Amino acid sequence: MKKTHIIILIFIAVAIAVLISFMGDLTTYDTVASARQKEGKFVHLIAKLDKSQPVEYDPIKNPNYMRFMAVDTLGNSTPVIYHNAMKCPSKYKEDVEANKNNLSSN
Repeated sequence: MKKTHIIILIFIAVAIAVLISFMGDLTTYDTVASARQKEGKFVHLIAKLDKSQPVEYDPIKNPNYMRFMAVDTLGNSTPVIYHNAMKCPSKYKEDVEANKNNLSSN
């Protein structure tokens, strides 16, 4: 085999390996019913906030806990529990401070 053939085969093998590694990270958009069949896997739900149900959030008790109900396009609902910090991005804080200074100097 020529060196160019070997290089092309190596390139193809690397490309296939990269594609296979990305396939494991792909997620799909699912309904509540299909997501329940994929327990333990990460999915994106096609759902919206169910405004008829209360949102549980107490920043004093636990600022990293929020629970609400989501309803999909077929009418199935599921509880959603959010366990991450709820912070505002710091870049906006700088803009607010600059605006306050501009207002106070006028």
